[in-house]
Amino acid sequence: ADRWGTTSATVPSLPERSDGIDPSLFHKKRRNGKAQQSQAEKQLKQLLNEASKNEVVQKRKEYSSTQNNLRDVFHEVTSLKVFPLQDLALSYLEELQNMNEEPSRESKIQKTCSSVPREKVLWSMEPRIFAEETSATGKRKYVVGHLGRFLQQYWRERDPRSRHCYELIREGSPCRMYFDLEFCKVSNPRISSNESEMLMTEFIQELCDEFLLVHEIKVNRSDIVDLDSTTEKKFSRHLIV
Repeated sequence: ADRWGTTSATVPSLPERSDGIDPSLFHKKRRNGKAQQSQAEKQLKQLLNEASKNEVVQKRKEYSSTQNNLRDVFHEVTSLKVFPLQDLALSYLEELQNMNEEPSRESKIQKTCSSVPREKVLWSMEPRIFAEETSATGKRKYVVGHLGRFLQQYWRERDPRSRHCYELIREGSPCRMYFDLEFCKVSNPRISSNESEMLMTEFIQELCDEFLLVHEIKVNRSDIVDLDSTTEKKFSRHLIV
């Protein structure tokens, strides 16, 4: 008996406690924290990725085929010609304008282009004339055709380095207000680049104030397209309101 008067019984020894399963194995974690995938899961993921890619490719093919068909239809009722002389180009422009006004022509356009989204500029049937410089001496050639046809040729077929066309706006035709601002830097050495920008900002601000004062039209700087063609010898900016 022990000192408490009780008989001590043999207490069985407890087994040594285990540390359990390693947490990284229990949760099937990799060292980088991503769950391990079975071979079946990997194959399923690969199949889903391939199916998604195939779906995208198929949609692109369908869209491309639709666009090609629309362009073929559009080309049947549109025109695009190049002329060496301005008089010839203007004459053909008037011919296109008169053709578009003919009832039979308009009926054919509506029937042929019923699926063409004509509200978009890329499918515009409006006749336009553009000039393109062909030499450093200022010689030009003239491109006449429907605007949508010209834009498709401009973006899809032209070398980006040869995209230098200028639209000819005939007298009496509605157009946006534009400014061609330039001066010779050699003849004006005191006008620095910073001063040029200050003058431009002042001019645009006065223009906006004039619109508001005279026409009650609010025009902001963001409403004006500012094209910069400045070189080392000449300051040149073109503003389109």
